[in-house]
Amino acid sequence: MYYPDNNATIKLTGSPSLLMNNLSSSKADSLCYVRLDEVYLAKLSGECVKLPISKSKIYQASFIDLNGKCVLAVLSNLGVQVWSMYGDSMMFYFPLNSLLGFEGEEEKFVRGITAMRDCFGIGCSTGNILIFGCKDGGNFPLVHNLESEKAAITCLTSSSSLLVAANDLGKLFGYAINDAFEQTLSFPGYGSPCTTLCMRESLLLAGYASGHIRAFRTDILELAFEITAHTRAVTGLSLNYLNWGERGVERGSELASCSADQMLHVWALPDFRTNASCRASLLYTGLLENKMCTGVAFLSGERICVASYDEEEIMIFKKIK
Repeated sequence: MYYPDNNATIKLTGSPSLLMNNLSSSKADSLCYVRLDEVYLAKLSGECVKLPISKSKIYQASFIDLNGKCVLAVLSNLGVQVWSMYGDSMMFYFPLNSLLGFEGEEEKFVRGITAMRDCFGIGCSTGNILIFGCKDGGNFPLVHNLESEKAAITCLTSSSSLLVAANDLGKLFGYAINDAFEQTLSFPGYGSPCTTLCMRESLLLAGYASGHIRAFRTDILELAFEITAHTRAVTGLSLNYLNWGERGVERGSELASCSADQMLHVWALPDFRTNASCRASLLYTGLLENKMCTGVAFLSGERICVASYDEEEIMIFKKIK
């Protein structure tokens, strides 16, 4: 059971934009979000700092872990920038026009990012997925340019062995994380875009513009369960990284979902290694009155933070033992 911790609400300098996945947390409990053409870093202490970036149309800002080092990635119509976790120095910049050029009338952009063991991937509006190596410190060479259907990539996620991408058609594509990055699986669309992804081991969780959450088993290539979770688009999913696989702790995990329907839900996920039920159960529902949620993230200490459009605060929910 969770409850809103009004004493821990984080005040922001500017309100988050109405984007999908517009909240990300680091291992140090720092937060980042997009406001129009700006990116802000927020701390639980209340400090809020604007990243010194060039003006662009930003689609996502996210913390990722590269070889054990937390960094901040900014994805826009200009390309991808990788900054230090504190936003005080830019480590890498890849201009999108160096690969895709300026041809065509449709705007080109990058959206969706995930880190893997020796590389990270970003999605493109053209349907391409770019893989950058990160073995050599601050040098991030482009090592793969994967092609999928000609539909904009919306989000990416990965496990230790699999990279998964989703697109505006709602389709999901999986690639083996190896030297070749060959495609190994795909799941069809369900009539609406896939808006958010997360993954743990062989369980792939996808949120859709229809408000549904679908769980796929990537080991046996089937839909495990479906939840009619929200009445509007799912704008964020976050897995609870606490207690996963620790000695003496059940391997079940918690999933938080949010939406522009003003609702925060927390779900208990099943353990597919046992013969127990393969359905998710609802642990908590919270109404964020008059707040269009744009992103959700778990923090340490079994807390959940939620960002909302046009609201200059981030709400914190704490678990009751």
